[in-house]
Amino acid sequence: MNLTKYQTTHLEDFVDELYRRLNVSSPEQLTVEYISTALGIRVDYAPISCSDECGGRFIIYLNFNLPPSDHFKEFLHELGHAMRHEGNQIHMHPLMREWQEWDAENFVLYASIPFLLLRIMELPRDQHSAIELIATTFRVDPEMAHTRYHQILRRIYCSMWR
Repeated sequence: MNLTKYQTTHLEDFVDELYRRLNVSSPEQLTVEYISTALGIRVDYAPISCSDECGGRFIIYLNFNLPPSDHFKEFLHELGHAMRHEGNQIHMHPLMREWQEWDAENFVLYASIPFLLLRIMELPRDQHSAIELIATTFRVDPEMAHTRYHQILRRIYCSMWR
């Protein structure tokens, strides 16, 4: 797939710049341990996932009831909140809370499969093989790989009409 016509979003640019600052150069670095250490974020476990700031330092709590395979996704969701949002969602207008959740989920998608690393891959022409390679390389479920792959295809296709 030729990614030269792909137009990144502001959120993708935010994620790519964050990963450049953290010297992320391979999918193997996309872990709770690597990112939290590089950012100086404390990670702890609790009955629910959430993030908090205490004395200028972020703490991300991950739900200990979730399987370990879901911890990175939860971590990225909470990291998205910590880095991009302000305020307590309990006291927020429901539409603002809904937007923050939407933004955090998009952050998860872009941070799990960052364009910074995706663009240096040689993706097969076959859709099934490309999605499988993305899922395997970035250790994400096939549904997330499918979503990201088709998002990229749509943006490339749309850019051809501009």
